[in-house]
Amino acid sequence: MMLLLVALVLAEPCDPAEALVALRDTPDAARESYLCLAAHDGARDVLVAALEAPDQEVAPNLTEAQRVAQGPEMARARTTRALTLWLLHHDTVAFDAADVRRLNPADRRLLADGIRARRGRRSPAPAHDAVFSNFSWYQPDPKYTDARLAPLDRANISVADKPPPAPPPPPTIVDELPAEHPEGRGCDGKMASSGAILAVGAALLFGALYASRK
Repeated sequence: MMLLLVALVLAEPCDPAEALVALRDTPDAARESYLCLAAHDGARDVLVAALEAPDQEVAPNLTEAQRVAQGPEMARARTTRALTLWLLHHDTVAFDAADVRRLNPADRRLLADGIRARRGRRSPAPAHDAVFSNFSWYQPDPKYTDARLAPLDRANISVADKPPPAPPPPPTIVDELPAEHPEGRGCDGKMASSGAILAVGAALLFGALYASRK
């Protein structure tokens, strides 16, 4: 009965933006919102945009009492869990390492376990088993072995277990403007240096002429 209900929910069109609002702004998380976000192809962009938004914009529809009780941490945790389930439902392509880095360690463990669960392994974690039981693809097979994992599965598990670090930011481009020098030199350092050399040379020449007249 539960699997039939899940299939009906996933078959109905849903709006990922509305599902995310219901998930983040409602004190009791809606199971249907997770299911909608997991299955919708366009939900990834909605989830990433929410995670990159300032915390004060996380749950604008909460009352003050709800905001104090829930806080932005709970809303963010629900959003990263929704992104975890979305990745799990779109594991036919290589995971984007940037998306995996957005997950907390518990969600990354759920993601790696879920890949094996989709291939037939019963999850050894009761909490994970409860999550996977909401989806029709979860059909544990006592004959499961890791030999069922495709190369892409293994690569995605590796990224989930230890996502590669983010690349360093590009170097900052600084406009090459002439520097102001406190010593009184002009904007062009080379011209100022040449003027100083000429002044010293003139002083030496004047001194030599003065000495020869004596």
